Amino acid sequence: MIAQTLAQEGFKIVSGIQPAFEGMIREGGYDFEIIIRDINPSFESLPNVYLKEIPDKLTGLLPHVERNHKLCYLDTLGVFLDPFYPQRTTYVILDAIRNTLKKVSDPEQNQTDFAGEFHSYWHADTKCFLTTNEPKAESCIYEHKGLNGKPTKEIVFTSGGEQRDHWCELRNAQYDGFAFNDTAIIEMDDNPFIEVEKLWPPQNISDLLNWLKRVHPRVERKALLALLGIAKEYSAPKLIFQTQFGGPFGVSVKFSPSIKTMLGRYRVNKRKGKKSLSPKQMSTIRKILCAPTSSQSFFRLEINDVSERFVYERNLKTPSLKNRHIAIIGCGTVGGFAASLLQKAGAGTGNKGQLDLYDDDILKPGNLGRHLLGANYLYESKSDATRDLILQNTSTPVNIQSYSKLSSAQLNIIKEYDLVIDLTGNECFSNLLANKLVELRLGRKTAPKLLYAWIDANGYASRALLDDGSGACYRCLKIPDESRESGALKERYPLFSSHKVEEELSVIAHRCGESYIPFSAGISNAAAGMVQQMALESFSDNPGFRFRHESHSKKINKTQDSNPTRIKSCPCCSRLQT
Repeated sequence: MIAQTLAQEGFKIVSGIQPAFEGMIREGGYDFEIIIRDINPSFESLPNVYLKEIPDKLTGLLPHVERNHKLCYLDTLGVFLDPFYPQRTTYVILDAIRNTLKKVSDPEQNQTDFAGEFHSYWHADTKCFLTTNEPKAESCIYEHKGLNGKPTKEIVFTSGGEQRDHWCELRNAQYDGFAFNDTAIIEMDDNPFIEVEKLWPPQNISDLLNWLKRVHPRVERKALLALLGIAKEYSAPKLIFQTQFGGPFGVSVKFSPSIKTMLGRYRVNKRKGKKSLSPKQMSTIRKILCAPTSSQSFFRLEINDVSERFVYERNLKTPSLKNRHIAIIGCGTVGGFAASLLQKAGAGTGNKGQLDLYDDDILKPGNLGRHLLGANYLYESKSDATRDLILQNTSTPVNIQSYSKLSSAQLNIIKEYDLVIDLTGNECFSNLLANKLVELRLGRKTAPKLLYAWIDANGYASRALLDDGSGACYRCLKIPDESRESGALKERYPLFSSHKVEEELSVIAHRCGESYIPFSAGISNAAAGMVQQMALESFSDNPGFRFRHESHSKKINKTQDSNPTRIKSCPCCSRLQT
């Protein structure tokens, strides 16, 4: 069916070890001769498409066309290639090829596409990692030993000190103790503009500076000033250009020894915030740096951004948890996963950020089946071990502290936090915590947001409540049960469809004098995911529903997420009601 469809579109089969198809597609006024190879009938992988020849009038660099004329024509993310309807799927692929060729032949679309694929055309020589967003960075070359034991050289750019040591430890790396403040990070307001008619990528420092001068003159001035400052002290300065759309790219250039002397006569002074070098002086500096005898080597750098800004904000639709002071009370099966997820959302980062973990329990063999921690942490404090594990896996240092149990007598400490997350699963403690929050609000003292999350119905449901002062407190989730004796309570949002189902599912396992509720680690992860999302949303303009429920069995009521109001008779928060 695939061959038949291609034949209907004018393609002819080419004999060989593997069948291929050749055909002509006309787009943008150009005739493109293309070859389609490696067709997988199940469409698990895309066919490889090549331009047999580049049309004569399309000179210079072309977007989506690799060095061997291979065409990058379809990103399968979000596109369904249906194996059950090969004819239709073949047309989807052909349409994608046509759309790509249309972009290839349209100069107005070229630059947008180049910006998105800039790194594909940069052809870097060395792999590097960027852990800082500061304008100046320290470079460190180290040897990374991978899981296969094979050593490779890498470069990391850091703010120095703790950040550098943390990264090298994280990469199982050894470095010779030498690190140099020889790197400038330059922000580019615009996406990098590739001149399709020019030789690309830059082959030397002269090519780079001349390219910047033509299309990014303000960036070129920053680069010249950076080189002027660094080259006086270091013979091999490095420049990293940070772009909004395509990410960072960089270069390293080794200058001749004479450069230090030649640049020594120029001084950069600040006068009312402006650089004092004249255009004539800048022109002379450019000539010195671009002279053929000025540099001995030039390398393009592949910069992999692992900075706080990139790692913690890239995947979020809300602001990250950077610079927030957050406490997690309870580092058990939910708390361990939640701590890890919150850190991945930025908790503990920034100058003011801090993540505090409270738990006095130790990790036991029975915990291994569903806890974040592994056997290497057996009989260690859960809070200490969770902190240790998180620190071993962060790209940058994180301000995270661990403490023993937070008792009811110590609850006044919660006023120090922006957000307190109760993952103890202890109803008595949670009620005392809710009461302390009410006291703080009554006293007009600083009060945090309180987020409660727990596994309910013996593992068949996950629930969470955010108390931000606008609605129900934790105690409001229990209401008087008029059908029973005085003081009896029932769930405000019933979990079970009947008492029979409740009795059937309310089974607690006993072992060696200890009771526990059996449920899988997947349930813990579901609750932890709920915690991460609600914590992020609590600091956004749209906090979403304050009460959330997820059923893990068809026997559990599918309670709708909502914003519960306060119960007038609530013994905890009724004092706040007027």
